[in-house]
Order: sequence, then C-alpha cells, then structure tokens
Amino acid sequence: MAVEARGERAFTTSVGPTYFTAEEWAEVTAAVAPGAFGLRSMHTRRTLKRLFAPMDDAGALLGLHRHTIYRVQSVVLHAMWTYGTAWGSWGRDTWLAVAGTEGISCRAAVLAIGIHFGGLTGADALTIERLEATTLARRLFGSEAVDREVERVRAYLRTVGYGVHSNYWVALLTAISRLLVHAGRAELEAITFDALAQAHAGSPQRSMRRRAYYRVAHALHGMGLLPHGLRRRVYQTTSLADVDPVWVEWCERWRRTSTLAPNTVQRTYYSVLKAGRWLLREHPSVRSPDEWTRDLAIEYVAAVDHGIVGDLITTNVQHRGAPLLARSKAWLLSSMRRFFIDCQEWGWCPIRFDATRTFATPRSVKALIAPNPRVLADDVWAKLLWARSEPGAGRPAHRVNILPAGEPGVAGLPTRTGQS
Repeated sequence: MAVEARGERAFTTSVGPTYFTAEEWAEVTAAVAPGAFGLRSMHTRRTLKRLFAPMDDAGALLGLHRHTIYRVQSVVLHAMWTYGTAWGSWGRDTWLAVAGTEGISCRAAVLAIGIHFGGLTGADALTIERLEATTLARRLFGSEAVDREVERVRAYLRTVGYGVHSNYWVALLTAISRLLVHAGRAELEAITFDALAQAHAGSPQRSMRRRAYYRVAHALHGMGLLPHGLRRRVYQTTSLADVDPVWVEWCERWRRTSTLAPNTVQRTYYSVLKAGRWLLREHPSVRSPDEWTRDLAIEYVAAVDHGIVGDLITTNVQHRGAPLLARSKAWLLSSMRRFFIDCQEWGWCPIRFDATRTFATPRSVKALIAPNPRVLADDVWAKLLWARSEPGAGRPAHRVNILPAGEPGVAGLPTRTGQS
C-alpha cells in the first residue's frame, strides 16, 4: 500500500474491498431491507467487518468522530446495495453520486473517505453542488492545518493595509479551503496560479467569492509563492450587447467628436447606449438618430420615467426591479438631450423636434431630486466668513451671522445668534 504522509494525516492511493462474498452480499441485502437494524446489528457488523474495517482505520486516521464514521458507513452500505458493487471498486462518478445523495448530512466526510482511498481527487470533489469546502478541507487535513494556512494569508493582508475585518470574510476562508482541497495538500506552496485563475474565472462576476480569490492571489504573490497576481478586472464588456450596430456606430462617432470632459463623455456614451437597447427592443426598425420623431422621443421619456433598475443593462446589479432613482432618470434624459443637440447642430441629422424641450426632465422627477450639499472644512468656512466681514472686500464691516440657529460656529466666529 502506497502512502504519502502529511503531518498527522496519510492518504493512500490503493482502494478498499472490490468484491463481495456470497455471505457478505446476503448480509448487505438483509441489512438494507425495510425495518432492518442495518449496521446497528452486531451480527451485521461482524459479517461485514472485511468491508468496513479499512473505512474504520481511514476514519480514525482522518480524525473523524466515531458517530460520523458510522453515518458514512451507513450511506456506503445502502449505496453498495443500490449499485451492486463493493465500495473499493467505485470510481469518480459513483463517489460523487453517493456524496450527492439528497438529505445526507455527512457529504464532506464521504468525499474525504473517497479521496483518502483514491476513488476521486479533490478537484473532482469540488464539482459537487452544495459542498461545504471548508468542512471538506478540515476533514482531509485537520482544522489546525487549515487554520494555519488561512492565518498566513490573513497576516500578510494585514501588513499591506487591509482592515482588521475586511480579510476575515467567510468567502476568504472558503476560497483558501477550495484551493487547498484542489492542491491535495494543506500548504499554500501547493497552490498553482492556473488553479487559482481557473477558480477566479469560474466565480460569479462581482461576487464575494471572486473578490476573495483576487485577494488570495494578491497575498500569495506578495509572499513570493506566485509569479504574479490576477488582473484586477477581467470582466468581458457587455455594454454593446442587445444594441443595434448602427446605433453603436453613431454613439462611437459622437464620443470621438465631443469636446466635453472625458468623464462626462463616457457617462453620456453609456447612457445613450441604454437608449439604443430600449430602441432595439421596442422599435427595432429605428436604427439611427435621424429616424427619431417627436412621438418616439416622448415615448422614451415615459419609459425612463417608469423605468426600473436593471431594465436597460445586461449585467447583474443589486436592487434589480426597484424603481429608478430620480437622479438616474434625470441623467438618462440629459444624456439624450446632449446627444441629439450635438447631432443636430453638427448637421449629422435633420432637426425633426426640439431636443431640449422634448427630452426635458419632467417636473415630477425634478421635485424628487433633493439638494446634495457638500460639507465644508472648518478652515474653508472660516475663510468665507472672514471674506464676508472684511471691510476692504466691498461688504459692510459688521459681522454677518449666516450659521443656522443652534449650530456651533468656528472658534472665534459668529453664529446666527450673534455670539462668537
């Protein structure tokens, strides 16, 4: 039997019993019959000792509780009767099917036994649904070994400025556990860049799990265990999805020509693309700005006014289905105003309607946009008060009290009550 030692754990590459004797198969059939005692019967345990003795030894070596070993053996007993084969002859698919049985509470322990005897690999086990990767890693390597490697990553992240709480996410523990199970050893040095990149790419976009893989890669690169980290953003652009190519060409032409601030151009460009997505869905025959009419523009304004979050984008967002904020509606309409005014003034399309009035933000939307004042620093506020009260500034020499009543003023400066 070939054994690879790893601390207090050992993993064998051989298999367990691969056949039944006639007496054993008869006992297996009797043990799973309705009303039978199963492995609770001492006669059954003595008769099937050859089948389950290796599993007892493996469970003890893995540090599994006696009750957990018993539950695993019960699951395996019923599976042997279902498939008609001894568990030592099972391959990857059979182990995964047994571990994926609905309602079992020892899925990680079953997979750990299967991996221990070489019936499947850690990478195979990670393909199963509803798998608690952290539990599986602790079953395979022990809690102490897993916690030690996780703490190495946490310690490094703290040294490079990550907050005390930000690197203690459950997602980080899960990510490291999955990587260790895939590597087959409870050592960060066993994690490869390809495995980490594959796990990162297979995680949902903008998910906590994906961020955790990025942080693990950042930490391992900083610790000198990986040649380089992961790219910060590897999302494929979806901004042009479900938009007519002709409309995209008009948007690109406007973006290349506009002299607005780069950030304003970028935001306007994506807002107009959203209008193109609505256009393809509602009026696919209209493909360019010169085909728009006043009635079509009014219809778009009404669609924006009744818009919901996620309606005009293709990526997953939070609060999908909620009504659009008033500021979002106002920006979508102002972007269309700017786009059509430019296209008309530059002679790209005929003037069929007044874009300023047609795409105007409804009063009901404007009424919902509350002021968003900026908090001034004390030194800036003091300079404003000084300039207001300075005689040489062309203002009256008396002090002007402009702070709200009851609000504390800057030291030595007036409040609305006239007291400094």
